[in-house]
Amino acid sequence: MIKRFKSFLLLLTVNAGILFAVDWTLVKLDLLSPPFAYGLSNLGFGFPGVRTSTDFGLPPLGNAPGRFTIAMVGDSHSQLSFENPLDSHEFVLESALRTGAIPIQVISAGRGRYSPLQEYLLFKLALKHAYQPRLLLMNFYSGNDFYDMLRPDDRPHFVRDEEGAIVMNDPRWISFVNPDTKSWIERSRLLWSLDEITNRLGYPRVVTRLRMLSAAANRAGRPYRDTLRYLEDLRGSQEPRLDYPAAFSAQILNQALFFQHFPESIDESLAFMRHLLETVRAENPDVLLVLSSIPSAALVDAIPHDVRLPWRDTLTRTGLTEKRVSELEDDLVDRLESSSIDAGWLFIDLRDCLRGHSGTGELYDSNDLHISATASRLIGRCQAEALLASDEFKKLM
Repeated sequence: MIKRFKSFLLLLTVNAGILFAVDWTLVKLDLLSPPFAYGLSNLGFGFPGVRTSTDFGLPPLGNAPGRFTIAMVGDSHSQLSFENPLDSHEFVLESALRTGAIPIQVISAGRGRYSPLQEYLLFKLALKHAYQPRLLLMNFYSGNDFYDMLRPDDRPHFVRDEEGAIVMNDPRWISFVNPDTKSWIERSRLLWSLDEITNRLGYPRVVTRLRMLSAAANRAGRPYRDTLRYLEDLRGSQEPRLDYPAAFSAQILNQALFFQHFPESIDESLAFMRHLLETVRAENPDVLLVLSSIPSAALVDAIPHDVRLPWRDTLTRTGLTEKRVSELEDDLVDRLESSSIDAGWLFIDLRDCLRGHSGTGELYDSNDLHISATASRLIGRCQAEALLASDEFKKLM
């Protein structure tokens, strides 16, 4: 029995060595390259460009005297393209603000999967000098942006240095390939193939997530098995009855599960966000800074009716409850509001805005749980009302 086991182990080692040698050779000779996506060293990955007044049917302002420009940044909830462009919250906001004597335009630069740090870097590198905005409006999606502040994968991110100070670090290239390196592990055909296989088996990007989450486990001082438990719960958050099976996970549950398995990361996320807010304030003393918190469907009890049963089944599989998910996000938003006000930002809380909806139409899309056209119009109106009621905004007028 022992002899057979040794023979098996030797055979396994030899085959692994052959695979490694072949993989290393292919990387070095740049042969049989998979469809790698190359990242951007300053932003992590690119954005599709800005949307302006003319994209929503509003007359262009050109160089109108006294023109007031608002730069809006955010994630995929700020990048949505509705069938009717007039449903976009950028259009609703700009239309409501244009009723005064000051010519106002909104430059919208939402990008799916961007973290708040990436959104600010986009503003700093591509929007600030090109458009000279007097107001920065950052849409913060509270269903996953707290988690995104901790993610190092393919994006500039915050870490703590040896003295505990928060500093920005370069991306850890995982889904994208580092444009500046020839590292074998980042260009491995073998690891890429393993990722593809596990993804098709229902374990989304196992290699990618293990590389990313091992850092989180180490940072939190937690055993590696916690990462594996988190991955298993994350697999349980996939719902095959949805058109987009990862919708619950991507928009709500990934963040909730991560903080459940790594509760120490909650304070770290808030600390990173507070540091970002203070940094933006220090670097933009003449710009009115506005943080607008867009809640998830779970937070405002607006899970679409036709997916409520799959939603509850998914919660059961992951060991979460609707109350736990909602209370966690609610507390995070409360703490974020406090930090933003302390850092000199105007905070627009959209929770009551969406909770107060009594009309027809779902607030979130049942396919992917992004905000619907109904919610988008409400958000634009509530943001406009908050700005028009703000003394800081009035002073700029």
